[in-house]
Amino acid sequence: MNGREVSAKGPRGYLTATLHDAVELTREDNALTLSPRDNRQSSMAVTGTMRSVVSNIIEGVVNGFEKKLQLVGVGYRAQAQGR
Repeated sequence: MNGREVSAKGPRGYLTATLHDAVELTREDNALTLSPRDNRQSSMAVTGTMRSVVSNIIEGVVNGFEKKLQLVGVGYRAQAQGR
């Protein structure tokens, strides 16, 4: 944490994000907590979005990005090629 900027570094790389002004970030006992600065509905919605962004940053630098494709249906032939 550096002001409004959150960064994470892990085995898969380095990512940063800037927090919205309506969100407050605190760190207690190795846990990050995001909370709205006021009780407006828009601040609470932005807080949820920022929580997801920070969570995805941490997940990305630790585990990386993975894309899975599931083919469901009858009558179509599909086959994976390449990576």
